[in-house]
Amino acid sequence: MKRFEAVQKLRAQQVEVLPNIACSQGPSFSPDNTTMYYHDSSGGGIRAWDYDHATGAISNERAFAQDFDLAPGQRGGPDGFTVDSEGFVWAAVWGASKVVRIDPDTAKVVATVTTPGAERSSSCSTHRPLALEFSSQAAEAMFGGGAVFGGKDLRTLYITTCSQDFGEMGGDPLPQPAGALFAVELPPEFPPGLPEPGFAG
Repeated sequence: MKRFEAVQKLRAQQVEVLPNIACSQGPSFSPDNTTMYYHDSSGGGIRAWDYDHATGAISNERAFAQDFDLAPGQRGGPDGFTVDSEGFVWAAVWGASKVVRIDPDTAKVVATVTTPGAERSSSCSTHRPLALEFSSQAAEAMFGGGAVFGGKDLRTLYITTCSQDFGEMGGDPLPQPAGALFAVELPPEFPPGLPEPGFAG
């Protein structure tokens, strides 16, 4: 992963931040811009760093979220993710037809978006289920993907899905609506997302 640093007006230089990235997810930042989250889908889960907003420097790398206990006998790892205005991380779970909301302090899953009809779609009793559901047609589409907030008030959760099962089917296409983009409106008790930061240079 690289960042661009402005050297003079309309000119910037690349600075390597993280080497040897295979499949980039993120980065995303905490609301106060003191923590950076990043994930390489080739392994290792979501990691966190202390972040210097003024310089772009990162330090104190640590594990944040790797695998989730979603239901009895069901585990899954994160894929694409984003951060809401309360600092909670929303991560799509590869192969599980779910998006989870993760507490930034404990790294525990506190809410789960499920797709009705999907295999093993029930959440653990310790999770707080959201009042969000996809259509049953979308149930099999949530194989990996990502999550990002959008809309005028950043209260729409957009979820991308994968059209191929790279793990078990060797890249064979999945049936539709796999590969589709879904939009879910958040209930009022949940906070909006954060606007994406622009390039300051």
